Amino acid sequence: MVDGGEFQALPAQADMLVAYATTPGYVSWRNSEHGSWFIQAIDEVFRKQAYTEELCTMMVEVNKVVARDFEATGNHRQMPSPIIQLLKKFYFRPGYFVN
Repeated sequence: MVDGGEFQALPAQADMLVAYATTPGYVSWRNSEHGSWFIQAIDEVFRKQAYTEELCTMMVEVNKVVARDFEATGNHRQMPSPIIQLLKKFYFRPGYFVN
């Protein structure tokens, strides 16, 4: 990265996002017909918000959907665990093109 004419080194892990379906040591729940709760939530949130929201905001919403809207027998719930190391906001903007 160049900042004011000088090269600025970045950590190797910069600009990465790793999205774990759950915290290490816990189970990730899956519906046999609809798939994992985490993937269902990503699909739902990204379909609704990818046109207007940036990635980190959508991942927070995914966390909320999984934590609040899904429950297994016996009141079991799940909490996603994204690791966000992005340096800038990231927008998908599907269907948006500039010539």
